[in-house]
Amino acid sequence: MVPVLALMMVGAAGVWWWLNAGDPQSTEVTRERDARLVELQSALQELAQERDAAVRERLCSERHREVAEAELAACRRDAEAREAELLVLREELAFYQRLADDAGGDRIGLRNIAVHETGIEGEYELIFQVHRAGLRGEVPVSWDLELEGERDGERVSQGTDDLGPDLQSGRSFDLRFLRTVRVRLVLPEGFGPQRLSIRVDPEEDGPDRIEETRGWAAARRASE
Repeated sequence: MVPVLALMMVGAAGVWWWLNAGDPQSTEVTRERDARLVELQSALQELAQERDAAVRERLCSERHREVAEAELAACRRDAEAREAELLVLREELAFYQRLADDAGGDRIGLRNIAVHETGIEGEYELIFQVHRAGLRGEVPVSWDLELEGERDGERVSQGTDDLGPDLQSGRSFDLRFLRTVRVRLVLPEGFGPQRLSIRVDPEEDGPDRIEETRGWAAARRASE
């Protein structure tokens, strides 16, 4: 009886050990698999971090490039604007030099004809310059204006008497070198201007009369 009981106890112990201890070889395989999984997860995490760092670096480089390109474009625009201003200044200097040198003899000229908007419908500011070559004495001159256009489908002309109170007086002055004229034009209702003509008449012997004609649209663009 005792040997049988002992055998049963030994068998139970063996079963318990088998159930709890398991196969040593299988346990080693499990440990190796878990270790490889940990290594793989670590490697994937490192790759993800490297990818994120590369993306951040690329985005930062793109932002720097965009900023640099914008700054370069701004510098180019500024340089072009300065070149345009310098060209205007050179042309102005050459113009005054020609006047002072009496280039072309004793004559009268018109320049810088421009029409500006005033913000009031039908009203504009006309600006132009009258000049005379040479450093001579004063010569009395007067100027006149005519606008050609359409009204009610017909071609019509408007003279100084039709274009507002500013043109009723002050159109005569003594010209010595250069005079800038500014007047307000009030267009008749329904009138669409297309061309403007300015005439300057010396009131004594000397320079010849001069007349310049500009398209209305071109005179408007000259004010921009």
